[in-house]
Amino acid sequence: MKFYIEGEKSKAVCEHCKELVNTTFKVRNVPMSDGSGTVKGLLVSVCDTCDKIVAFPHQSSIKIKEFKEQQTLNSIEARIPFHFSDILYTACTTINSSVSTSSLGPSVFRYYVHHLSRDKRRFKKLHKYMESDLFKGNSNNRFSIKLNESIMKDFNWLQEETKLNKSNLLKSIILLINDDINNKKYPKNIEKLKDLSILI
Repeated sequence: MKFYIEGEKSKAVCEHCKELVNTTFKVRNVPMSDGSGTVKGLLVSVCDTCDKIVAFPHQSSIKIKEFKEQQTLNSIEARIPFHFSDILYTACTTINSSVSTSSLGPSVFRYYVHHLSRDKRRFKKLHKYMESDLFKGNSNNRFSIKLNESIMKDFNWLQEETKLNKSNLLKSIILLINDDINNKKYPKNIEKLKDLSILI
């Protein structure tokens, strides 16, 4: 794949000038045509005559795709007992105490949703947590997390396969995290998540 450099020259057909023109690669903030927002710091090919954008190199189309995906994140919200947040935060500290729990917590939860959707043996154990004392409590704490399209499909699949409602599935996943991480019953995931936390 060729990577273009800011200031590099090229040629392209300009729709505004209606002809083949000389162009220069420049960094611009580009508003999306659908009004969904503006992609900042995008390298684009600009017409030297009219200063209009004439093309997007492949390296910039990747950033545009990522921006569009961020705009379509799905939000899952539920009311759960307060101590579930403490369980998730404690797991984050166990994984990597130098990373903020507000950053690591959502990543750990997303990892588990994906992990469970790929491991049929493990997701079938989620029901047992409904019998746990930790499963109880007043659901007076708001839990909210954003999932991309792929992880949202995993969550919906888990919900369909387990027949658990949204709140109960959330709680069961967090209690599994508690067993795996805080109680160190599945050290394999602790090591994987330690590696993941370095990137956050």
